[in-house]
Amino acid sequence: MKLHFIKSKKFKTTVVCLLIKQELCRENATINALIPNYLQRGSKKYDLLSKVNSVLEEMYGCIFGSQIVKKGEQQLIQFYLEFLTDNKKLRVQALEFLKDIITNPIIEESDSGVGFKESYFEIEKTNLKLAIESRINNKAEYTKLKCLENMCADEKFGIYGDGYVEDIEKITPQSAYKHYQGLLSNAPIDFFILSNEKEEELKEEVEKLFEFANSNLTEIEKSTTDFEKKELKRIVEDCDMTQGKICMGFRTGIENVGDEFYRLMVLNETLGGGSNSLLFANVREKESLCYYINSFIYRFKGIVFIQSGVDSKNFERVIELTNEQIEFLKNDKLSDEVFSNAKKGLIKKFKSIDDAQMNLIDFNVSQKMLGDSDSIVNCIERINKVKKEELPPIAEKLHFDTVFMLQANKGEANGQR
Repeated sequence: MKLHFIKSKKFKTTVVCLLIKQELCRENATINALIPNYLQRGSKKYDLLSKVNSVLEEMYGCIFGSQIVKKGEQQLIQFYLEFLTDNKKLRVQALEFLKDIITNPIIEESDSGVGFKESYFEIEKTNLKLAIESRINNKAEYTKLKCLENMCADEKFGIYGDGYVEDIEKITPQSAYKHYQGLLSNAPIDFFILSNEKEEELKEEVEKLFEFANSNLTEIEKSTTDFEKKELKRIVEDCDMTQGKICMGFRTGIENVGDEFYRLMVLNETLGGGSNSLLFANVREKESLCYYINSFIYRFKGIVFIQSGVDSKNFERVIELTNEQIEFLKNDKLSDEVFSNAKKGLIKKFKSIDDAQMNLIDFNVSQKMLGDSDSIVNCIERINKVKKEELPPIAEKLHFDTVFMLQANKGEANGQR
């Protein structure tokens, strides 16, 4: 287990976060997604949700949760616990509770062997099925996910981190428990601590409590940004709604660490990062073609996504104007004002990271996974060093790979905002 300490004086609570890491693969994606949901229900000692809630209340409202997280081509089972700082007795109690949840899950023996408790496990299977089926309810998120799925169909990054409905039924309480035991033995485990307390004291307590017999540690390859240029994929799907959605995926091949990546971040901010961006000004405001439009980066894969809510009849015009803005950047026509505002907006986003503990932990998790030692301060310094004339070569690297259009077939909305 690797321990990482993050010092912060801003918060009155300590947050600990344990991550069990796995390479994304279709075979294990769904079973991995079920495990944190099940473990959240309790342990041998706290075998009812009421007991879990009761002990959390006893610890002055300690906050506990677990979830599945997809980062690049890895799937992380995440446990997190937040408790009051400067109370050693409470700290030990909280860490012991977390250890019990992770290492002593509720199990039972049946004719099929030892496994998770069947009644609880079946509830979590149903909950996961409903969650997966409800993806379509958030049309913008669904469009983004479908674009990603099609764009990376032959890559691990295209696998859904929360699994697949068709894989749920074949998972048994016994197979899930056996799989989880294998994870504790073989998967890389990272423990992040965000606190204002003494680092050595905290690390000593964690190392004393959390011991995992990693007998055959699985090596996980880092995500690659390499790609082959292919013809544009165009996917259109009909949906009963009043507003169409579109998502455009661009490959860059830019490494997720180093100077080029910081230039890509600044370029993305000028393109669609905020209300001062080219897409917002020219597609939404000037042409009044869409309800919203923005761009963002999947850092682990060097992919830029542009998404928009737009009347279906205007899909092609939005694509055309988007390409025009990219050509504008290639030709070095960006104004000093837009460039300056983009850097200021990006720096503001980085400064806001340490306003929330889980955001700060997430930032550090990503940095460690990428092998990037830059702190938030370092990141801001590198953004400040980016020059306007460095952006055209980055824009040249944007390759339009995939567009997914969720087409409204139930009539169009009249207004634009």
